[in-house]
Amino acid sequence: MLSHVQRAASLNRDYLHGLIADIQPAEMTHQPVAGMNHPAWILAHLAASAGEVVNMLGGQSPVPEDWWGRYGMDSKLSDNPDDYPDRQTLVETYDAAHGAMLTAIGAATDEVLQRPTPIEDLRQMLPTIGDAVVFEVTAHEATHLGQLSAWRRAAGRAPLF
Repeated sequence: MLSHVQRAASLNRDYLHGLIADIQPAEMTHQPVAGMNHPAWILAHLAASAGEVVNMLGGQSPVPEDWWGRYGMDSKLSDNPDDYPDRQTLVETYDAAHGAMLTAIGAATDEVLQRPTPIEDLRQMLPTIGDAVVFEVTAHEATHLGQLSAWRRAAGRAPLF
C-alpha cells in the first residue's frame, strides 16, 4: 500500500517541476491576483510540510528548523521577496524534503503509522500518523499544486495539460 502512496508523491513532485519550469526567480513572489499563494510560498510550504512528515516518521528532515514556523501550517503569505529563500534554494529544499519523505514512507512500520498524529491541531481530522502521511502526499500536495496551476493561468501562462 505504501508503494502506491510513494508513487502518488513522485507524480506530484514531477508535476510541480513542470509547473515551475518556466517561472523566473524574479516572479517567485508575484501575485497576479491579490492574496493568491505565489510559487515561493507554495514551494516553501510543501517543503516544510514534507519535512514534518519525515519528522513524524522518525526520520531526519533536511528542511531548516525555522521553516515550519515561517511556512508551515497557519503561516502568513508575504509578497516581500526577502521573506523567502531564492528560487534555487526553494527547489533544492523541496526536492530534498520530498526525497526524504519518500524514504521515510518506505521505511515506515505499521506500529509508527498507527501512532497518534503529533500535531495537535491536526489530530481530530487526521488521528494517526498514517492518516497524516496519506493526506500530505495526496490531498495537501494536490491542493497546493492546483494553486500553482491557477497562479500560472493568472500570470498568463498556458496550462501544462
